[in-house]
Amino acid sequence: VLKDAKVVLGDRTLPDDARPEVISDALMVSLKPIFEAFDGALYWFPGDRVGRGVTANSDLAVQIGSSRATLNGAGIEVQPAPVLKNGRILAPIDLVGKALSVTFMLDAEAKTITIER
Repeated sequence: VLKDAKVVLGDRTLPDDARPEVISDALMVSLKPIFEAFDGALYWFPGDRVGRGVTANSDLAVQIGSSRATLNGAGIEVQPAPVLKNGRILAPIDLVGKALSVTFMLDAEAKTITIER
């Protein structure tokens, strides 16, 4: 299982808060450290419970508990719904890959997830 695996981009390991978690049988990753690794930012709108990750090429908005998200202005389905846990917005790894146009290479033996552009 890749729970608590380290996340690597290029030659650097992302901060511990990037470590994934398994929720509803899906691998979920924290949006903030991953968007920041791509020179982006994550904004939190507590009233709406919406997180918005923005980079030069991507704009992803997710609502906690909702199976709908917005990617570059288009509505898309999200399964499972994003969650807020310990101050982190966790979303399915495939959604984050699509949003950033990257592939996540999973190595269960090494407990590592490598982000490939």
